[in-house]
Parts: sequence; structure tokens; C-alpha cells
Amino acid sequence: MRSAALARYGAAVGGLRWVPLGAGGGFSGARVWRGEDDRGPALALKAWPDGTTPDRLAAVHRLMMWAVHLPFVPVVIPTTDGPTVVTAGGRVWDVCRWMPGAADFHANPTPARLANACAALAQLHRAWRPAVPQWGPCPAVRRRLELLARWRELAASRPGPAPPRHPVLEAPLRRAWQAVAAAADGAERSLREAEARPVSLRPCLCDVWGGHVLFTGDAVTGVIDYGAAKDDHVAVDLARLLGDMVGDDDGRFAAGLAAYRAAGGELDVPDAFVRLLDRTGAVCGLINWLLRLGDEGYEHPDPAAVEARVERLVARVLANGPA
Repeated sequence: MRSAALARYGAAVGGLRWVPLGAGGGFSGARVWRGEDDRGPALALKAWPDGTTPDRLAAVHRLMMWAVHLPFVPVVIPTTDGPTVVTAGGRVWDVCRWMPGAADFHANPTPARLANACAALAQLHRAWRPAVPQWGPCPAVRRRLELLARWRELAASRPGPAPPRHPVLEAPLRRAWQAVAAAADGAERSLREAEARPVSLRPCLCDVWGGHVLFTGDAVTGVIDYGAAKDDHVAVDLARLLGDMVGDDDGRFAAGLAAYRAAGGELDVPDAFVRLLDRTGAVCGLINWLLRLGDEGYEHPDPAAVEARVERLVARVLANGPA
């Protein structure tokens, strides 16, 4: 499958060695290879998750191309006959420029790095600002309420989580179940209050966290993985990024929002709305894991990474509640 996909790129990929990145596709089920030569990494080859359609990936590429003037946005490489999407072996593939840097914010969480990550997000959102303003209810609020409805059905059907494929995840999922049970009512009440509020809409990443922001020193040199991008309110990206980077540190959370605004980010909602999306997002993140690992039988190649992610969400939900 990989060779069939690469054959579509001709000389653009010639002479490169392709190194698999293991769980480099994150938690989505994607697979990633690094294309390198004697000078170092040059390109990234990605087999997108099962279920990704060519049309969906082409739409993601269009968003990336609208923002490609930003130095941290990967350049999408076209095939020899023009398209940027390849179908091979029942999956869709693409090749992008390899972005320098490391996703190591938590190893060195300086104020400058936090500010630069939020400034990069502001630049991306400005690049995606629509020519004609669009308004409507916040899609992120709606998605959270839909997940909470699924949780209600799940909790009514049985007293605990379905067993995961990997035994090491049984205890974390039990704790996740208990945490969601304690927080679901409050999360739903808070979201209902915001459900009908109109907000400005534009393309957003919708899955930007520390693992997707690459640093060289304090500078942001890569923002990767645009696969979840869709129209939403910019608060959803700020909630996701700051919730992962600074958690419940209100001072650093506020500093991140200030850096976003200072860089030209158009945040037309109160800071409390961003925090609401962050904390209800943690509750819904656990619901997603309960569904994926138990009911859907998802099996990640690095269960320890999944365990760490679930336990971090559990700790946040139990400590803070929904908002």
C-alpha cells in the first residue's frame, strides 16, 4: 500500500528513506512515515484513518493551502498528475513537508512558548476568517450535548464500562466511568445555558493540543494534523490547546488568552466561555474514550499512552467538575 501511494509522487519522493513513526498518528488510527535523506527529514507520508474519504481529505488540504503562507503550516505535496489525495489499499494518503521542531511543551513550559503557541493559533484563525461573517449556535456546544446524550443511554444500559481489549485499561475506564457519572449533570446544565447563544463561526482545528504544536526553542515551527478541522467558534481551539498545555492553572490560562488577543485573535466571547468548553470537553473526552475503548473495541498500539491520557482527564474532571 505504501509503495503504491508513493508511486503517485514520482521524483518528489525519490531517494528518500521511509521510517515508520509507530504511534506517530496519535490516537486517530492514522499511520505516519518520515521521509529522510542524508540531509535529514524532508517529507511526511500519512495513511489517514479508516473512514476518511478523498473528498474529506481534499477539503482539509484546501484549508491548509489557505494558510500555507504561515511558516508553521505544512505544505501539501501534489502528485505528478496534480491532485493532493491518493487512494491506495482502501485508505487515503497524502504527503506533506516535514515540519521541524518537537512537541515538547510540557518538558519546557515557558511563558514565551505558551504565548507563541496562542499567537500561532490566532494567525491561523485570521487566515481562515470568512469574507462574510457567519453566525450561529456553537457547534462545539452541540457536539458535547450529543455526547452527553449518548452517555445517558450508556449509563441506563449497564452499571459500568464495557471491557477494553487491553487489560491495562480496565481500571482507568472504571475511574473514567465514575468521573463522568459525577460530572455529567453539571456539564449538561452549563452547556444548556450556552446552547442557543449565537457566536461567530469560521474553520477551526477542533483537535489542537500540545502533541500537535512543534517548537524549536521558544518558536512555533509546526502546527500539524488538520484532520478534525471544521466550522466552529475559535474558543473551541483555545479550550483544547490551553486545557492540554496549562490545565487548571487559571493564571496561565488567562495569559494564553491574552497572548491570543494580542496577536490579533478575535475572541468575541467571555473568557468563561472558553473555560466552559475546556472543562466540559474533558468530561466528553472521557465519554469518547469509554465508547472507543469499550463499545467500539478500539485498540491503540501504545496502551500506556492511552492510559496516561485517560487518567489525566479523570484527574481534571474529578478535581474541577464541569465548569
